[in-house]
Amino acid sequence: MTRKEQLHGGIRFSGGIEPELEDLAQLASVTLRDSGLVVERHNLLPDGAVRLVSSRALMDLKRTLLDGRVRLAITLRMADPQEVKSKQTQRILMLCLFRMLRVYPAHSVEWLSTETVLPAGQFMTVFGDLSPNTILGDTKPIRPARLGFEPVEETAHALSSRCEELSGANHHPYDPTQLDEIAQDDNNDIRRLATWGMTGVVTCLSGPVGLSMAAVNLLRGEDFRLNTQVLSLTGFLCVTSSTGVMAQIVSTIT
Repeated sequence: MTRKEQLHGGIRFSGGIEPELEDLAQLASVTLRDSGLVVERHNLLPDGAVRLVSSRALMDLKRTLLDGRVRLAITLRMADPQEVKSKQTQRILMLCLFRMLRVYPAHSVEWLSTETVLPAGQFMTVFGDLSPNTILGDTKPIRPARLGFEPVEETAHALSSRCEELSGANHHPYDPTQLDEIAQDDNNDIRRLATWGMTGVVTCLSGPVGLSMAAVNLLRGEDFRLNTQVLSLTGFLCVTSSTGVMAQIVSTIT
């Protein structure tokens, strides 16, 4: 049996905040679904934890008390050990924690290890420059009348041997710049999309200039500042040419 690969995350909520485990599990389920991991079932484990089962991942959520505060421990396991090490899998865990923090005030966050405890405010600042639509949709907990958790004994026969092998622990060293790097990836995606959008506008105004900028983007990479300057100059020339101002300026100079 191979050693299990997993990610750990946790939230230590503020005093007096006692969110229902069902609400937290529903937020986690929505996050997994939005990330392409459709949750096939919710299981209630004998120790009181909730297990979200997907074809490619397992997520366990357990609520305990620590120093008088409600503590939520999240364990994310992937069927492919290589996926655990990817930034995409860490981003799923980050967004899951982020959505919960947006709804429930918290004191601190555990990131990848129970020994790495960050103030909740510091964790939230990672998302400060990102568009809310990029991070999440609806942050309100979706709480049905009953989630209908099934006892694990009734669903044990449906769990494959592959899922059973996803047990154990894998600790990752904490990198202080890791959160910023993951968040920066989203900023870069938005900047690249905006650059190509401006290239398309330039193409509508002037085909040769637009095609030249597309070639520059492909060969040298998307340059947001260059595309902004070209768009401004092309727009100015088009406006002055269509209104006859450019012809008047040329005739005045000559």
